[in-house]
Amino acid sequence: MKIVHVGAIITGIVITMGVLLILPEFLRPSPTQPILLSFNIINERNLPNWCHDLSSVLAKNNVKAAVFLIGKVAERHPDCVTGFPQGVDIGSESYDYVSIPSLADYSAQLEEVKIAYRNLGSICVRLCQ
Repeated sequence: MKIVHVGAIITGIVITMGVLLILPEFLRPSPTQPILLSFNIINERNLPNWCHDLSSVLAKNNVKAAVFLIGKVAERHPDCVTGFPQGVDIGSESYDYVSIPSLADYSAQLEEVKIAYRNLGSICVRLCQ
């Protein structure tokens, strides 16, 4: 037998052993990973229906989600904020969907965040009472 044949046989054996050692890891069922869905609401078009439909789907399927609204949308549609089921986190991006870093004045940045927090916070406080 030539050395080339012996080398090919040994290479085949090494590859086969490697596959047999690694294959069980790929065949093992993967653990269930939690998934969090995130929704950003910045458009008011058909918002009450959309929020209701989304809320129903999330509740029906027991899905955890985070819903982010801009402050003025939450202010105009508080029912959208309060209509989501338990397990849905409500957050605010800003009051008027401005890019906070684009505001040159730090006090303007802070005011944008405070206004959004106050609007969303007052709705959430009413929800919790």
